[in-house]
Amino acid sequence: MAEPQVLNDPLVIGGADGLRCVLSWLDDYGTNGPVARTWGDLQLWVRDTLIWGNPAGNGGRPQGIRWSWIDLLEYLAIAWPYLEEEETHPIDFATLFEAPKHLGELRGRARLRWRSLPEEQVEEEEEQLDDFLLAHDLGQALKGAYPPSLLLLRHGHQMRAATREKEWALRYADSMSTLEALSERIAYRLSDLDDTRSKLALERWQARDQLQTLSRLEAATGLDQETLEQVWPGAITDANVPYRLKAAARMAGPYLTEDALRALLAELAQVPAGAARGLSHPRRLAAEVMATHEADEPYVQGYRLAGYLREKLNLGDDRADPEGLLGSWQVTVKDIHLPTEALDAIAVLSQEHQPMVFINTRGLRSRFPTGRRVSLAHELCHLLIDTQGALPAVEVLGGRVPQDVEKRANAFAAELLLPRSRAREITRKQLESADTEETRQAAIEAALDDLAQRFEVSHETAAWQIRNSTVLPEAQADSLQPYLKSLWQPS
Repeated sequence: MAEPQVLNDPLVIGGADGLRCVLSWLDDYGTNGPVARTWGDLQLWVRDTLIWGNPAGNGGRPQGIRWSWIDLLEYLAIAWPYLEEEETHPIDFATLFEAPKHLGELRGRARLRWRSLPEEQVEEEEEQLDDFLLAHDLGQALKGAYPPSLLLLRHGHQMRAATREKEWALRYADSMSTLEALSERIAYRLSDLDDTRSKLALERWQARDQLQTLSRLEAATGLDQETLEQVWPGAITDANVPYRLKAAARMAGPYLTEDALRALLAELAQVPAGAARGLSHPRRLAAEVMATHEADEPYVQGYRLAGYLREKLNLGDDRADPEGLLGSWQVTVKDIHLPTEALDAIAVLSQEHQPMVFINTRGLRSRFPTGRRVSLAHELCHLLIDTQGALPAVEVLGGRVPQDVEKRANAFAAELLLPRSRAREITRKQLESADTEETRQAAIEAALDDLAQRFEVSHETAAWQIRNSTVLPEAQADSLQPYLKSLWQPS
């Protein structure tokens, strides 16, 4: 290569609060083909973390990866529709304990899972995961270089960006805008070249949005085309694939029969247009709480939000009425009868449609009065705080929803219906005269009965709230275990 190297003024693409690229073109490659024309130094940042590059590589200043960036253009031209449409990874982890805590742990957790699976299933899942990463890991974009992984996966209005160590929730629109602006800069460098590779790269980039409607829907939902044609309400055309239906099919599809999914989508297709005017004030209050507790764990956010709401509603020690609360905020609650136990409730969160909560009268929990109440409280949380984030259109309780979002809503529902302070107070009172293990167990069971009846919650919800109130030492808390029957938990 020719010396000295000539570093042009850097281009800064993207903002400091999201995905950001710093690109400097180099004029020292020695030829004039597509490799030389797109040869440069690229820093890739997520907020204040340098993902691609060396933070002290050039006289103490950050230095990026030196490469020919036609590779990145070619990669993004193919990956683009999947970055736009896909919102879930392909591995269906059996339990919350098995699942990755964030996207960057996906491959490592999958490998742990595969240790106990049949070889044939491992091979199938490994192939699915490889295909997924080809479209979502920018670290696979370069041919012959091995930059650090950066996984990108859309969650509604958010873009989850993750390295192996950390995950960030960025704005989806801003992230895609940054990638598009970077790609346009690369494409411009190739625009006056006449070689086959440059022309093909430009053609593919310009055609990045031309994936057929059915193929896009398949990517968005994770369902095969034959299933989609059976369950979709009406013809599959560009005009008939609204985001709320795509999101519902993605969340619920893997757990439902075709009949149940068809019935669910038919209900959602009929939701009338409207505006959530009654939610405007409570959403502003909720936004204040979330801003104050932005750095907290999701379950802490849920607890804080529920406590604040109980205070503003002057509930005191009273039993909360989530259905009445939704009605006062002009949210329609409708019973439906889906042929499945797998789903308890579905909330319509879209800003363009009348806010609604559908309760499945055959749901595993929602068929019972206490389960109905906790389902409504859960959906109330989503209506308050998630429409600008991971769930802009719908939420399916019992479906495939981001864990952090569900943990927050579970904690909110539990605290709204039964505050931990009351669980602590009543349990402590019951334990006052208990001086043997037998009487302590009887006192705990009496507290569970009292809380369940007084606040109209299940014994499981009461048990979780007693446990999380820390009124019991760890050794005594184990006595609650028989009541913690499922993976549903507020924290």
